[in-house]
Amino acid sequence: CMMMMSFTKIILRNMVGLLKIWRNERAFVYLQDKMGENPIKIKVMKILYLHGLESIGGGKKAEFLSKYHEVEAPIIDYKNHEDILQIEQILQDYTPELIVGSSMGGYYALILGSIYNIPTLTLNPSIHSRVFEPHFPKFGKNTPHNIICLGMEDKIIDPDKTLELLPKFHLNNLIIPLHNVGHRFPLSEFERIYNKLY
Repeated sequence: CMMMMSFTKIILRNMVGLLKIWRNERAFVYLQDKMGENPIKIKVMKILYLHGLESIGGGKKAEFLSKYHEVEAPIIDYKNHEDILQIEQILQDYTPELIVGSSMGGYYALILGSIYNIPTLTLNPSIHSRVFEPHFPKFGKNTPHNIICLGMEDKIIDPDKTLELLPKFHLNNLIIPLHNVGHRFPLSEFERIYNKLY
């Protein structure tokens, strides 16, 4: 599918080093039909993307999502309590329909989803084996739909331990094990999964 790029604009602002990517401000994004010349419409979602501990805001996965949706992809210093508070403020102001997170961002996504009742898509969420404990809030009582993708070759966040611990959080999870994926999630695999799910 080729994105019609005429509506695209990129906005940068400095709040917590925030990178904000917009792909048109209409209700729908128009794509070219793979089977012909007729454009097809898909609904634009508002997505909050939370990167991993050693990554930065934006990046290839956020860029991929922004081809189809409106994406808020802040740069987060997980050791800075002010950044954590700012993310919650962004979430309240932005009101996303989906939170996507990787590793530390995936763990935070699960927490925020349970507090604000927002579905999540997470990649190797670090629900254990964190190198430090960020000042995240506690899990809430809501149980939105969570899709958790686990790289079964992950040597940093042991997927078997993740599978063992997940029931203790009483979340509503769909778990997708990926046997040829490690901790770093390849963009091609993310695109493949996302296109199948949404």
